Amino acid sequence: MDPFTNDLLQLPRNMIENSMFEEEPDVVDLAKEPCLHPLEPDEVEYEPRGSRLLVRGLGEHEMDEDEEDYESSAKLLGMSFMNRSSGLRNSATGYRPSPDGTCSVPSVRTMAVCVFLIVVAVSIIMVIYLLPRCTFTKEGCHKKNQSMGLIQPLATNGKLFPWAQVRLPTAIMPLRYELNLHPNLTSMTFKGSVTISLQALQATWNIILHSTGHNISRVTFMSAVSSQEKQVEVLEYPFHEQIAIVAPETLLEGHNYTLKIEYSANISSSYYGLYGISYRGESNEKKYFAATQFEPLAARSAFPCFDEPGFKATFIIRIIRDEQYTALSNMPKNSSVIMEDGLVQDEFSESVKMSTYLVAFIVGEMKNLSQDVNGTLVSIYAVPEKIGQVHHALETTVKLLEFYQNYFEIQYPLKKLDGELLLSRSREGFTKMFFGNDDILFSDDPVSLKSLNSCMPGSELLVYASYPGASLLLMLKTYLSEDVFQHAVVFYLHNHSYASIQSDDLWDSFNEHLYVINLTEEVQWVKVNTNMNGYYIVHYEDDDWEALIKQLKTNPYVLSDKDRANLINNIFELAGLGKVSLQRAFDLIDYLGNETYTAPITETLFQTGLIYNLLEKLGYMDLASRVVTRVSKLLRSQIRQQTWTDEGSPCARELRSVLLEFACVHGLENCSATAMTLFDDWVASNGTQR
Repeated sequence: MDPFTNDLLQLPRNMIENSMFEEEPDVVDLAKEPCLHPLEPDEVEYEPRGSRLLVRGLGEHEMDEDEEDYESSAKLLGMSFMNRSSGLRNSATGYRPSPDGTCSVPSVRTMAVCVFLIVVAVSIIMVIYLLPRCTFTKEGCHKKNQSMGLIQPLATNGKLFPWAQVRLPTAIMPLRYELNLHPNLTSMTFKGSVTISLQALQATWNIILHSTGHNISRVTFMSAVSSQEKQVEVLEYPFHEQIAIVAPETLLEGHNYTLKIEYSANISSSYYGLYGISYRGESNEKKYFAATQFEPLAARSAFPCFDEPGFKATFIIRIIRDEQYTALSNMPKNSSVIMEDGLVQDEFSESVKMSTYLVAFIVGEMKNLSQDVNGTLVSIYAVPEKIGQVHHALETTVKLLEFYQNYFEIQYPLKKLDGELLLSRSREGFTKMFFGNDDILFSDDPVSLKSLNSCMPGSELLVYASYPGASLLLMLKTYLSEDVFQHAVVFYLHNHSYASIQSDDLWDSFNEHLYVINLTEEVQWVKVNTNMNGYYIVHYEDDDWEALIKQLKTNPYVLSDKDRANLINNIFELAGLGKVSLQRAFDLIDYLGNETYTAPITETLFQTGLIYNLLEKLGYMDLASRVVTRVSKLLRSQIRQQTWTDEGSPCARELRSVLLEFACVHGLENCSATAMTLFDDWVASNGTQR
């Protein structure tokens, strides 16, 4: 609605948010919040505070139309603003009236202070003007005649850092990491070295990668044509958690190079990156283990790397540990070598090509239970004191592995699958490697596809509330049908295995399996979003709304209770957006006298309750009571059928609860008196009466 072309302003829809403030805004727009509902613009006239509200269509009779003068209200608002403004001006003046009514001149001290401040201000302005045209930021000196893209950041040693972007350049691609780590669980520190095989995709002098929290002691560089290692300079830029290796020669396109970085760091205590945890053993002695959680951006804290999903490479991991500890990683163990001082070095097989955030390892005292599944050894590890509690976890993991392999038609590619208990997300599931990782849509956490048996529409989707990707996939599955959806997902996974993808790749796969439904002229109406499986609102043409309203009045049970609740939800949401009239929304719920299911009644009470709260907050109690009267007439039969017991199914008890609450809150059907009598009887029985 254009506020300058219509004298009628919409009601405020954010009454819940505004209720936390003592003072209401003079004018707010009802259409800004989609969850609360205005009345139809042609049925509502809203003036500033102190004026009145006219609403038509909620009752049988019109209200008296003795409207206030809009111009008078505007003048009152203008006077109020002028009074506030003049008050500010009066308080800001330098002259004050003396008791005899004359104005006193500022003192000499006041004048001197003012002159001093003026001189200081002028001096600062002149210094800034005479300095070079340069704006200093965290990223260095930015000249005003340059674009922000040309900011040159400074490294920790004061030299210019050769890269200013948060995302890494794509001139260099890692091919393989050889990672050597020695976590010390006593001092909670670790030493490491990483050797990265690189390929230059375009000519460059610098290698930019991620690193944070590392004390880098030595960096060497070697080209494929020369076997001689050269020590090179490293520049650190903590603001972007990046380091730059300045190569001793130009890195040529298509050539391979080797970079080796030696460093040390602290083991984290924040359950992020390479972190350590302490626990109590059987004899109450304190024990420690170290584990990893690299998703989304913490691999860079364990070793210098190209820590973005698109930079996939293979990994060879070696871990030095004390003899009493066990070390695990993504891949099976190749060898264990006894070293000096009683230490052991475990080397793991080279991994498949994967992103850095999928790298995982753990060191500590552990025992395990295992089971072979079609050539894959499934193991569940736990600290020795908890090994007796892993049987259920092992059984569940075996079932999930078989389910995923059958559903996706992809065999698990490794020879082992490890899980750890009581390690607080210590490693990531390998499942993510099947999916592209630039735009992650899937969650590793197994989520049941089984619907919940509930009274509320869409409540089966609550399982997915924490996983937006899973919720979206469920919506697509319902729309496409389960078989078509599965075929599209399998097609997508096989085409993009181990690759970096974009979200459009998934949509392209689904689009190939879409179909069109041709409707005949005999079809009187169509209900879209069957059973409210989708997270969207459907707006129908006027004739279609009328056809659906007619159907509800004729035989509402042609539609499921979820579809009926969905229609109620959609039409009131659309009324709040000004897309349909509020009168039409109330016409749709006129069938409620024949409604026996919980979901549509609950949705009606919720939506009309928002309108009631709005009117009550604005002080229009006569109009608010008219809303209650209209709804109570529709639900009078259902309210009278309720008993004051806790019997029946969960849906029946929920329906009883919402109807009796509505009746008692609004003083209907002698509800409050009955409730008080029952409460007094319960108190008199010392809580024994049921």
